[in-house]
Amino acid sequence: ATATTVTFDTKNVGTAKTVTFGGIIMSGDVTLTNYTLGGTTSLTTTAAITAAPLTITGANTSVVYDATTQTNVAATVTGLIGAETVTISSYGSGRNVGNYADTLSVTAGANTLLSNYAITQTNGALTITPYQLSFGTNGGPGPRIVGSANDKVYNADTTATGSISVLGLLGGDTLTATATTVTFDTKNVGTAK
Repeated sequence: ATATTVTFDTKNVGTAKTVTFGGIIMSGDVTLTNYTLGGTTSLTTTAAITAAPLTITGANTSVVYDATTQTNVAATVTGLIGAETVTISSYGSGRNVGNYADTLSVTAGANTLLSNYAITQTNGALTITPYQLSFGTNGGPGPRIVGSANDKVYNADTTATGSISVLGLLGGDTLTATATTVTFDTKNVGTAK
């Protein structure tokens, strides 16, 4: 015997779900005439639909500090069936240098039941690394440390005086810088030393 259709009662995960064999047709040799279906062409039984695997993997993203709140917004979703969808939220987020772990949350999209999936989830993280200050001139671009030395009269040593400043910091940040030593390259008279 063969059936032209075999269907579960619903598409969703469950145990002891009704399965219908429809359009039953008998075939065989001459002994087929010894049997009849008695007008019935379908039968039911039960079986289970088990959850499909769904894997959600958060990305590990590294960005440079930029004085704004930054968010890790990347995750890979594998295993969705057909046009079913999920939305991922609760990514790691932070403003300052550091590591911000995801606490990923999964929400079912339209016509999707999360109970139809065995979900394996791995959180990622956002890492914010320090902005590299440059050493430059007063008019240079970006955050930088600049110095200004004072002229002096020759005195047979390399000691110098002057000041340093931190310019162009991001987002209204403020820093001060000091130098433990200030020296000329040589003790000799010269310009632009």
